[in-house]
Amino acid sequence: ATTQAEPHIITMIRSCKKLVLLACLLMAGLTDLTFGATVVNTVVSTGSGASSKINRGEQVITLTSRNFDSNVTDGSKWLVEVYAPWCGHCMRFVSSYEEVARRLHAKNEEREEKGERKIKVGKVDGSKETAVNSRFGVAAYPTFFLIDGWNVYEFDMERTVSNLINFAEGGYKDSTAMPMLTSPMGPLGQMQGLFLRFAMWGVSIFEGLSGKFGPMLAGIILCGGFVFTSMIGMIALALAITPKTKVD
Repeated sequence: ATTQAEPHIITMIRSCKKLVLLACLLMAGLTDLTFGATVVNTVVSTGSGASSKINRGEQVITLTSRNFDSNVTDGSKWLVEVYAPWCGHCMRFVSSYEEVARRLHAKNEEREEKGERKIKVGKVDGSKETAVNSRFGVAAYPTFFLIDGWNVYEFDMERTVSNLINFAEGGYKDSTAMPMLTSPMGPLGQMQGLFLRFAMWGVSIFEGLSGKFGPMLAGIILCGGFVFTSMIGMIALALAITPKTKVD
């Protein structure tokens, strides 16, 4: 049976997680508090135990905050839809997008034989995966992007099966790539992805310590460990850049 104290304990653990994660992100050098709060809420809501694996049997590959970067950097081109489950346009286009994925994936073996890169089709629930959504700056659902290495192109034509396939197979080259600095795969986007992975790692350690020492003590240990590590790093850096006195 669930006791009345259990909901309060769960709330306390989540609050501790958020404080610990935000402290870790700040110590790691994150200065964008808005994005920091987004990362924290994403990690706490999904949990470190959430699966980062993808179901290879599905036509449209589900991408999450945990598996996004590891998958879209696998050397393939990626057509990605950012959608929301409550969006009527998104839901009406589900079967059509499955058809896009089926037809593009069916040609991947042929592309490999020709020495060309595969084209993979994925989707991100922008209402849930807010950390990924913020990297793309999506203002309306659904929005489609073609990720070609470091370059990201936004689809801006009529939303049809043929248009999306043509866009993914090379039509995107007629569009202008998003500016590298603000691109989801550019320096800022990569840094945001790094902070997210760092946060996932931090909450994984926190959950392990919580099982042994409780959430409060786990938070103190984790933050103390990061402070100690940061101090050692700064001391090492200071010693490395301090000019050595020459002795004649």
